[in-house]
This record gives sequence, C-alpha cells and structure tokens, in this order.
Amino acid sequence: MTAPGFKWEVSVGALLQIAVMIATVAIAFTTLDARAQNNAEKIRTLEGVSSVQETRLRQLETQKARDDERMSNILALLGRIDARLERIERAEGGARP
Repeated sequence: MTAPGFKWEVSVGALLQIAVMIATVAIAFTTLDARAQNNAEKIRTLEGVSSVQETRLRQLETQKARDDERMSNILALLGRIDARLERIERAEGGARP
C-alpha cells in the first residue's frame, strides 16, 4: 500500500475551476454593485417624495388648525346669538298681556 502524497502539479481542470471562480466572483460583485447603486437612487427618489409629502402634510395640518379656529369662532358667535334670542324672547314674553 502506498502512502498518500502531495504533488505540486496544476492541471487544466484546476486552472478552469480557478478561472470560473474568478469570473463568478467578478460577475457577482458587479451585480451587487449595480443593485446597490439602483437602491441608492431609489432611496434618493423616495426621500424627495417623502419631503414633498411632508410639506403637504404640514400645509394640511395648518389648514385644519385654521378651520378648527374658525369653527370655534362660529360656535362662540352662535352661542352669543342664542343668548340674545333668549333674552329677547323673555323680554317679549314679559311685555305681552
């Protein structure tokens, strides 16, 4: 029985495997780099959209606050009108025989 040994020989099959491995790594790196750049571009686009939506949201919040203030003023005015009508009705009710 012969003992196992190690020889420093390079075969054509080993060279092909090394070449295929290098090509695979290069293709994978290029693909991942392209995806990363594409994702970065999409993120920049979404940030722009987000800032536009944020601006619109702030405008709507401001408009709602103004509408709430107007509604509050209208309700206060209606309360004063109602109080005046009650005083008028009481005054007319007491003046009639």
